[in-house]
Parts: sequence; C-alpha cells; structure tokens
Amino acid sequence: MARPKGSSTKKKAAGLVAALDFIACAITENSPEAWRGCVRFRDGYALAFNGIISAGCKVDEEFAACPQFGFLRRALEKASDTVAFTQIDASKLAITSGKFKALIPCLQPDAIQEISSDPNIAPADDRLRTGFEQIGPIVKESGTTVVEASLLLKAGSMVACDRVLLLEYWHGIDLPPGLVIPKAFVNAVIAAKKKIIGFGYSPEQSMTLHFEDGSWIKTQLFSVGWPDIDFLARGDINRCAPMPEGLFDAIAAVLPFSGDGNVFFNGETISSHEERSIGASFEFACPSGYAYKGQRLLMMKGRASFIEFNAEHKMAFFFSNDPPIRGALAQYNRSQHQPIEPASEVAVPPEFQAPMQQAPQEAQGTPLPVAGAPVPAGWNNAASASPAGAAWGSEASGDPSDDFGSADPANAWKQHTEQPAETGGWTTTKSVAFPG
Repeated sequence: MARPKGSSTKKKAAGLVAALDFIACAITENSPEAWRGCVRFRDGYALAFNGIISAGCKVDEEFAACPQFGFLRRALEKASDTVAFTQIDASKLAITSGKFKALIPCLQPDAIQEISSDPNIAPADDRLRTGFEQIGPIVKESGTTVVEASLLLKAGSMVACDRVLLLEYWHGIDLPPGLVIPKAFVNAVIAAKKKIIGFGYSPEQSMTLHFEDGSWIKTQLFSVGWPDIDFLARGDINRCAPMPEGLFDAIAAVLPFSGDGNVFFNGETISSHEERSIGASFEFACPSGYAYKGQRLLMMKGRASFIEFNAEHKMAFFFSNDPPIRGALAQYNRSQHQPIEPASEVAVPPEFQAPMQQAPQEAQGTPLPVAGAPVPAGWNNAASASPAGAAWGSEASGDPSDDFGSADPANAWKQHTEQPAETGGWTTTKSVAFPG
C-alpha cells in the first residue's frame, strides 16, 4: 500500500540502495522525458523503464509518487544507516537521516507507463550469463548496424558479430529462435550477479530473465533479423589444428607496432606490417599469406582450442569445447588493404546500415507452453538433432533475407522470427597437423 501524503517511516537504507543499484540498468538520467529517470514503487517492487530496458526488484518501501532516481540514490548515499521517508505531496519526497535532509522531486504514477515483466514461463539458468560474458564483448552499444549493436539469442545458442569477427556460444537452453537483443540488456544481465531461474517472452515485443530473489530484467527486441550465419558450418574440425603454443604471445608482441591493427602471417614470422622493413616481427612458424585484426585474434585466447586458416572462404575458423564456442574471423585483404567481405549470401543487407532508435510500447504477453522438442545435446550430429525452439511455435519465414527489404529501421524493436538453422558444427577434441 502506498504511503499517504505527509506520513513518515524510518527504514534502513541498505536494502533500498541495493534495489536501486539493480534497476539502474533501466534508468536514463538527464533525459528530456523525465519518466525515463524515475522509480515507480508498486506491489512491493521498485520498478524502472527507460524505453528499451525495464527492471524490477523487491523492496519494503512503497511511495505514492515516483521519485527521481539520481537524487534518491545520492540522498541515500549521503544518509546514515537509518533514514526517514516523508511523502510531502505528489511532487516531493523528503529523506532525513540525522542532520541530513534532502527533498527528492517526484512524478505522479500516471506520468509513467505501466511497467511489468513477461511472465516466467520456462526454465533458464546462468549459462545465458556465461554466454553473454564470453561473446558479448564484441557487441557495441554504439554500433551503427543491428548486427553490431545486438546479440542474436537462438534456441540452444547465441551469436555476436562486429562484422569482422563472429562468435557463437552453445548455452543449451530451449528458447524461442531469432531473439535479437540489445547490448544494454547483455550488460545488465552480466552486472546483475544473481542466479537466473526463468525466462519470459512476449512474441514480437520483449523477453525477460527472472532471478532467484524475484527480481527481473526485461528488454524490447529488435524487429530486424540477422543475415544467414550458416557459413560457420564451413569450418571443419578435420582441417583444424590445436591452437599453437605461443601464437598469442607473438601477436601481442608485434601488435603495438601495427599502424592499422592488423598482423601479418609470413610463414616464418608474424609481423606488424606487410613491408618487413618497418614495424616489428616475431619469429613464429605459421601459414603464409594471411592477415587479420590482431585484437580479434587475441580475443580467442581462452575462447578457442582449434584454428583453421581457410584460404577458400578467406576466413579463420575457431572451435572450442570448453567453453563451447565456435567462430569465424574475416581475413584482411593484403593487396587491397581492406577487410575481405564474406560471400554474398552472408553479406549484411543495406537495411542494417541504419541505427535503431525507438522502442515501442511494452507488450503484455500471453504465457506460452513450456513442453516441446528437446534441445540437441551438442553440435556434433546435425542430421539427427531435433530443431530446437519447436516448443515456441515459431513460423518459418524461408530465407531470412526475404524480410530485409521491407524492414523499417525506424521501428525495429520487435522480434523477427526465423526458421532455426540446423545445429551442426560442434566437434569433438582431436589432434591434427597445423596447416602450413
């Protein structure tokens, strides 16, 4: 029950501070739209929504008005352990602690749209956070395309790509296919440090992760899908070699001398420049004629156990069983001094050139059935694997690129469903000769 105007209650501040820190991911301070920076208290929860991310956390406090997040958080930081809250009127909340007093500006609840989670309808766990931590670093909030600014959450796996490096992580959870989520949600889940227990979903609108203590984080979804990523299957463990010892040390040694971030493989050395008369080189037996972004290669340290330098597809392919990651890195064109574009069937469509801006109103989803096809045990046997995600009733859209021409980049915060690709490509550990 909301506290009536003029009433005062003493509380310990630590619990409220922790709740505010949790929902901070859904706050946009200094926004022209004041509601994006305010906290709503309802039904024992502190709630926030900034237009893309929303979050809720259980609290003991409840106020009739919606205080401004930044002032409230800073006031509690200055207060001692016990504080007194007084709701003066609909536009002002007083916080008193010892000799300290702060007046917090507030909005009325009807100035903030309804904030709620997607119902918890399916089990999930911390493998999703682990995947976010493993491949999320290459996703950029400032990315100018959907591919660069989002992570593709699929039935059984998730994919990140910066248009040079593509990584796929196997999480093994049966989720709806084709959920395109923003980097802000990835960051929020990583920072939460709470045990994930469930998943919620409103088709074509949003998804929510639920945590053990009853808190939750929700995101709106991009409506624009990803291009075909099946070229990952072109990597073949039978052509791969164990990651050679000392490779990352050699790259790290010469990379600071590179003018454009590339490193060059020359057969007997790895160098910072194509011209050997400048820069730095490191003696290291390797294939000849390849060049890649050095930082992208260094990201494979601890993420990949096997590597294939593939001249035919102009990529390096990576595989690992622990962590369960596979990936592809575009080769740098040594003669034209530019990254080599992937084949036309996997090229990023023109619609991906515009950044996504606006989120729609939240959708109040209907619970979906949990039962369905089992998630494949791995990516070793695509022919016998049941298509993951069948429980969610997604409809095949044929070639995902069919929808790109009609996509409206200005209204892209919805889900684009696609037929899940067969989960082929994971491999077992094997030792083969380093290609030379």
